[in-house]
Order: sequence, then C-alpha cells, then structure tokens
Amino acid sequence: ISAMKLKDTEYSRIFLSKDPDMARSEWYKTLQLLDGRMQLCIVPLGAKATNTILGTKERLSKIHGQQVKFKIIGHKTEIDLSVYPVFHPDFLQINPNMKRSAWIDLQKVMGHLGIN
Repeated sequence: ISAMKLKDTEYSRIFLSKDPDMARSEWYKTLQLLDGRMQLCIVPLGAKATNTILGTKERLSKIHGQQVKFKIIGHKTEIDLSVYPVFHPDFLQINPNMKRSAWIDLQKVMGHLGIN
C-alpha cells in the first residue's frame, strides 16, 4: 500500500480468517457491506485470499497480476469489480526474487486506478 502511495481514505484492508469456512463467511459478510457502494478493485494477498474471494482453487502462480472480472449482485445494485491477485508479503519475505514480479502486478493495479 505504501509503495502505491495510497492515502488512508483511498483503500480498505480486510483480514480473513485462516479457517477456509470462516474466511468464506467473512468474505460474504464483506460483500453485503459493499452492496450499493462503488469499489474500483480488490487486491487479494496470496492464494488463500484469492481463492476465497473468487471461489476457486487456482494456483496463484497462474493468475497473479491478471485482472479477473467479478460481479456482485446485491439487492440494491450490481457491482462489477476487478480482482488483481498478488503474492502475499510473507511469501515475498521467503522468496525475495519474486518482489519484482509483485511490483509489476501492483503497477497493473495502479494503472487500473489511474495512479502514476
């Protein structure tokens, strides 16, 4: 977030439980809160968060940095979101050679948001 130079009012962080069932429940509650609000994109950190959000079982190495379209259909409106999966910061600590790849992925998010 700091590398992208986002202000506190320009993003929200959501922490999901490590338990897959609880994480899914927490994510669905978050979706209900988003209902009727405009959100630009979601950046899940790591495979678990990505798979919870997308409801898939993809290897992050296959989809990181790609824009995945996601639609939320709520009782007030439909929201089209862009999901940009990136590597978890803990993974980058273990594999520092992947930091360049993560930065390229974040630059795609920045391009989507119109951040230079």
